[in-house]
Amino acid sequence: MLMKFGDVNQAEVLFKKIQKKTLVTYGAIMQGYVTNNLFDNALDFFEKVPLRSNEVLYAIVYNACASLSNEKGIRLRKTFFHEMPKAFLHDIVLVHSAIHIFMKFGEVETAEYVFSQIKQRNSYTYGVMINVYKINEEPHKCLSIFKQMKTENLTINEPIAISLIEACPRIGIRSISQNILRQISHSHSNTYIDNSLIDMWGKPDDINKAEQIFHSISQPEIISYNSMINSYARHGMGYEAIDLYDKISENIRDKISHICGLNACSHSGLINQAQSIVNKIEKKTEDIIVTMIRLLIINR
Repeated sequence: MLMKFGDVNQAEVLFKKIQKKTLVTYGAIMQGYVTNNLFDNALDFFEKVPLRSNEVLYAIVYNACASLSNEKGIRLRKTFFHEMPKAFLHDIVLVHSAIHIFMKFGEVETAEYVFSQIKQRNSYTYGVMINVYKINEEPHKCLSIFKQMKTENLTINEPIAISLIEACPRIGIRSISQNILRQISHSHSNTYIDNSLIDMWGKPDDINKAEQIFHSISQPEIISYNSMINSYARHGMGYEAIDLYDKISENIRDKISHICGLNACSHSGLINQAQSIVNKIEKKTEDIIVTMIRLLIINR
């Protein structure tokens, strides 16, 4: 409880007073370090645990390693993985933690090995691997995992759907991408999915499809407006972007809205419209000022 409220020193004092420490005790102090972003402390502590570590401690230490990008984190994650009893690979929580850390550092083959050791896979497990492949620019393997899930009649949840949508433009074969999207769209319809679709269709040459999705949303949220304005900007459709920006109620416009609108003006050379946007913004953040300066430099 002390760790939860950031009182690390007091928690350490209490830990030292415990005469008979168990793995639960060690796990609590390690998790406390991770919660307070003291990842080095958690790793140092793990190496000093005198008892035989269990799956929970390894899961905690993998999370700590995943949060460190220095040489120590890289070295220890490999050491801990090779030292860990292979029987622990049947623990689903630990496996997900291990896959996450290898995904973050681009060690796809190791993540695949860990995935192959899972006997009973669920939608979340497949979703973790789809994310691995998406982040590491291997969209065809995302497609392969998607096919496996369909074969096993597993649910395509929202995070998986969004990952697949983001991977689709990288597949390069339009018919395959559209087939995946039809299957996803048929079973999902919510703001996050729609925004991902708007963003995806806005990247290639199908801005009309992005518009269709946007107009199908009965009450667009600010993230939907921003996605559509950004799509117009990428296609050099500055006037359409500004027209949509002007339709957003002033009480829901945010910093992203302003920046998307300014970027749209920049792509189309609409300096006067950009100045009009800036003049209406009461609180001009550093990002907005920098965006406007960049626009003026590009269009001088």
